[in-house]
Amino acid sequence: MRQVPYTDPSGRMWVVGLPESAPDSEASMGVPLAPPALDSLGLPEETEVRLQAQLVARRLFDFKDVRKRRVDVMAALQAALRVNVQRIVDLYEATAPKPPKPQPKTVEPHAAQPLRHRRVRPGR
Repeated sequence: MRQVPYTDPSGRMWVVGLPESAPDSEASMGVPLAPPALDSLGLPEETEVRLQAQLVARRLFDFKDVRKRRVDVMAALQAALRVNVQRIVDLYEATAPKPPKPQPKTVEPHAAQPLRHRRVRPGR
């Protein structure tokens, strides 16, 4: 049996097992090998789909993989949540009070002042 990447209609990425003789086009009928279903984590579906894609991209398929590569698990989670962070920042930006636009400075005319001359002392 060979491993073939497959993306289902909901956008979830999987690695499925297919017989050597089966074409890749039959991946939808393959045996899901990795990762396990993530629905028990209670994540929003969009985040769950992104996390699953990150786990597949990092080839974190089984317990042995995740136990040895916890840093990669954390990186997959951070990458899946990155979009959510940007949405939060965008929300704050959209609701932040806008600073007032600077008003152009107007120059008020001054009354003419007589010029004062400085006395120059000889020798200096």
